[in-house]
Amino acid sequence: MDDDQVVRKIDELERALRRDGPELSKRLNQLQRRDKWNDVTVFSLLTLSAVLLATALATLSPAAGGAGVVAYLASFLVDQRHQRRLAGPSQDGRTGNTIPVTPTTAVVTTRPTRRTSNVATPEPQVRKFSAAA
Repeated sequence: MDDDQVVRKIDELERALRRDGPELSKRLNQLQRRDKWNDVTVFSLLTLSAVLLATALATLSPAAGGAGVVAYLASFLVDQRHQRRLAGPSQDGRTGNTIPVTPTTAVVTTRPTRRTSNVATPEPQVRKFSAAA
């Protein structure tokens, strides 16, 4: 599959999703808007911190330096909060990554290569193992 086929397949799946699941599509659009605003906010805070820290170095102003450090730390806190919100609530009610109820492990190995052209491409194999009860 080349890049054009992948792009067409993704577009087709997105159109089907919008047609068959409008509420899911609405939720995904909302998440994309939040993600975009988070990127703008973090970039703005990082830019502000760079300007303030440069000003502090040029003028030897401790107030500008302190504000630059605060803006720098705030950018990381804003992004961390956004990432926790995207991860959703865990099973114990806290925000963050969820812990699976039945842990599984995937092992990826490669079989001997097959030749369809002059380029050899390995075929991945995925085997899942479930935790023994």
